[in-house]
Amino acid sequence: MSRVGLAAKSGWGKSYNTQLWLEKNLPDQDFAAILDYKDEYRGLVRGVEPSSPETDLCRWYIAGPNEVDLSPTQWAAILEAGGRLVIPRYRIDGDDWRAVVGNVAAACRRLYEDHPKAKILLAIDEAHIAAPQKGKYPEATKKAATTGRGEGLSSLWVTQRLAELAETIAAQWDEQILGGFSSDADLGKISVDYPADVHDTRSRRAPPFPSEIQVDGENLPLRKFEDDAGNTVGSEWVRSNDSGLLERVNTGDATMHSRHYGSEGQQLTSPYE
Repeated sequence: MSRVGLAAKSGWGKSYNTQLWLEKNLPDQDFAAILDYKDEYRGLVRGVEPSSPETDLCRWYIAGPNEVDLSPTQWAAILEAGGRLVIPRYRIDGDDWRAVVGNVAAACRRLYEDHPKAKILLAIDEAHIAAPQKGKYPEATKKAATTGRGEGLSSLWVTQRLAELAETIAAQWDEQILGGFSSDADLGKISVDYPADVHDTRSRRAPPFPSEIQVDGENLPLRKFEDDAGNTVGSEWVRSNDSGLLERVNTGDATMHSRHYGSEGQQLTSPYE
C-alpha cells in the first residue's frame, strides 16, 4: 500500500471492502493505526470471535474525551507498545475527533523517525469528516497524505462523500478503489483515466469502457448484489493506480476471515405494501 483512496456511496459495502483490505495488509505492518469513526472494525481486534491468527491482527484503544488531549508523543508511545491498533471514536465528534486524527497521524510520522525501516499504516475511516473540504483540520493530517510516503507511511483514506473531502487529500492518492455513487457532486470529484460513468449507479446507458472494466464485453455500470433477504453479498469496484493498473473487482469473490460489524442501518417498512 502507499496512498490509497477507497470511496463509495453509503450502503455500497464500503466498510466491508475496507476490512478486506485491512485484513490483507495488516500482517505486513510493524505499526498501524485504524481510526474507526463508527466502531466497525473491531473484528480485526485480538480475541474478538472468530479468534484466529488470520483475525487477531490488532489491539483496541478507545479514543474518547480523555484521549483528545493526548499529544503525538503520547500516541507514538501507545502505538509503539501496541504495535497495531484499532482506535474507535467514543463520545467525541467534530473538532475533538479531528484533533485525535491529527495527533495520531503525527505520531505515525514520528514513529518512522525512531524506526526508519518500519512499515507503518494509517487508515482513516470517514475521511471527509477528519479532513473536510470546508473547514479546518490539523496540518498533521494533511502531511500524512502529502509527505507521508517519503517518511515510510502508507495511508488508506475511506469516505462516502468525495465532494466533502479536502481536495488536497484526494489529489495525493496514487491508487483508487472506487465503487458506486448516485450524487452528481461526488461523481464530479472522481478523477480517473477511464470513463467515470461506470460509477454512476443511476445510469443504464454508458459510453464505451476499456475492456478491463467491461462485463463480458458489455458497458455496464458498477453493480451491487443482494440475496433473497435483501442482504448485500457483493459489490463491484474499479481499482486503478498510477502504474497503469485497471481492473473491475467484486467483493463477493473475496474471502474475509474476520467478522464484519458494519451496519447498513434499519430497513423501514413501506405502508403501501
